[in-house]
Amino acid sequence: MTQISARVPRLFAVLGVLAVAGCTVGPDYAPPESAVSEVWIGEVNPVAVETRWWRTFNDPLLADLVERAIAGNKDLAEARARLREARALRDTVRGRALPEAGAVASATQNRLSENGQLPVGTVPGLGRDLAIFDGGFDASWEIDLWGGTRRAIESAEARAGAAEEARRGVVIQVVAEVVRAYIDLRAAQALGANASADAAAQQDIARLVGERLRVGLASRADLTRAETLAHSTAASVPQFAASADAAVRAERFLREFVQTLTRTFATLNTGFAIFDRQRNLQLFNPAIIELTGIRADFLASRPTLADFLDQLRELRMVPEPKDYPGWRRQINNLESAAANGHHLEEWSLPCGRVFRVQGSPHPDGAIALLFEDITSEIVIRREYREKLALNKTVLDQLDDSLAVFGPDGKLVLSNRSYRDNWSDEASAAHEALRRSFLDPGIEPDECGGSIPGPAGQQIGWSISQVSGGYRMLRFHAA
Repeated sequence: MTQISARVPRLFAVLGVLAVAGCTVGPDYAPPESAVSEVWIGEVNPVAVETRWWRTFNDPLLADLVERAIAGNKDLAEARARLREARALRDTVRGRALPEAGAVASATQNRLSENGQLPVGTVPGLGRDLAIFDGGFDASWEIDLWGGTRRAIESAEARAGAAEEARRGVVIQVVAEVVRAYIDLRAAQALGANASADAAAQQDIARLVGERLRVGLASRADLTRAETLAHSTAASVPQFAASADAAVRAERFLREFVQTLTRTFATLNTGFAIFDRQRNLQLFNPAIIELTGIRADFLASRPTLADFLDQLRELRMVPEPKDYPGWRRQINNLESAAANGHHLEEWSLPCGRVFRVQGSPHPDGAIALLFEDITSEIVIRREYREKLALNKTVLDQLDDSLAVFGPDGKLVLSNRSYRDNWSDEASAAHEALRRSFLDPGIEPDECGGSIPGPAGQQIGWSISQVSGGYRMLRFHAA
């Protein structure tokens, strides 16, 4: 019995430690496993990649252009700023795991009035001038018992790493664009130089054939053939020069087109976002920020379509699904519908607003999403339906039977009394009356009378004109 009693405290201690360990916030992160075909898996090259690989071309002008592009690119400057922000937030979170200490010191100089309540000057040691000094020290350390701070540090470090990789991605994109354009230009220039050299060589050959013709070693046909070849080669030189100029003009036109497009859509109230073939955001206007509340720096980082829609979900700017898998299916459906053809749907947001979302395909596999706030339109439509329902309710409360017929003679509106008391088969007199009053020769507001009702009693009737060529038939007590 004594041994059991001695083991009980130790058992409770072990259980307590296990309970505390089990309360750690969240499981350890494990990256998802993606199935990759063996076709895309190759041997890893152990040789380190040259970070400034463009210098291997040994072209000082290319190196200078790349360095200037890196230094002056606005997207890269934004990426650097986001990286600094992420690192600062990471350092702030790390500081939460360390002890905190604070010290406070103050000094106050006071002078008492001689006419006050205190007997200044009469009590030994109590003078008019008083100096008060105060000091304090405070220290605290919050123990990360549940693991919340550790998880926050891991999250901050992951965000800083993501910002660093995003910055590297922007650098790679900027460098690749500069090098590609430079190589295209140099290739066109080299082809032009080769064509010029070839044309000069053909001119020399034609000159030699002419000399041979003068001494009788060549025929007139040989000279004509050589001159024709020289002229045709010379005619191809401007084409290569035009190719080089076209490459420069194409780059300039693309920049100017994007700037013009951005200025044009900047004034629209409809928000739009264009995603390229890889589903990365390439273009957006300020209206998308005003409508959804997404931060401009997030959009400037060129997120993927999935990240863009996930951000909308975090901001509660999408219809909230019942489960997350359903939300992912909704994303896939939206993307496939926008890529395969025009897609249109209405989003009823949790805040009460309603968006009309339109997706349409663009050239080269891109898609565009348009967001329009139609809340006021929906409200007007709802009020219109409510008014129609109210008018119908009022008409149903009338004792008189009312029916409105279109210009083609078809019944378009009636109240409850008419539906309850009349039908096409209820009365031959009513059918004859309906046909006669639809006769264009009958002037409305000038005809009326009485006919036998459904119960055999005499009831009065009248016709009145309604706008749009419609006529209203009214039955009332005679």
